[in-house]
Amino acid sequence: MAINKRPHTVTQEIIDMLVEASDLTIEWINNPYKQYRRIRGVMEPEEWNRIFREKKKRRVLKELKRKKWLTERREGNQIVYELEASVAIRRLKTAIRSKVAFLPEPSIVLVAFDFPEAARKARDSFRYFLKSAGFAKKQLSVWFTNKSVLDEIQALVRMLNLEKWVNVFLTHGT
Repeated sequence: MAINKRPHTVTQEIIDMLVEASDLTIEWINNPYKQYRRIRGVMEPEEWNRIFREKKKRRVLKELKRKKWLTERREGNQIVYELEASVAIRRLKTAIRSKVAFLPEPSIVLVAFDFPEAARKARDSFRYFLKSAGFAKKQLSVWFTNKSVLDEIQALVRMLNLEKWVNVFLTHGT
């Protein structure tokens, strides 16, 4: 009876590298958890990390494609991955919210905006984001922070196509 083997699975790589004798295979069948501990101890840490890092990359790429956050196309012998704009925007927002580096005193990042009335939802969304990112309100449409987020805010404004309504400044004083 032929055994159907998939040659590129992580499990197969581990077994091929570590199984030295039939008693090791029998141990594996009887108690896989015990074998896992043994494999972990026998394999060099660099090799272990290389195998599982590659597995994690494949899993993450597959998940991103499933969510339609990533597209893949071939150009000659290369595979080109393209990240959807919504994912990049989400990443920028997260980076701005989680930034912990501060500007030297008394510098601040100042964001001033003037959305038309027809874009009320966008304006309210932008205000909500600024508040959640740790900005403080000077006026209804003027917000500031002492976090070092100038480049990220400017990139976010560009990606959202808000340049005509939003201005971002680095000021030295309040």
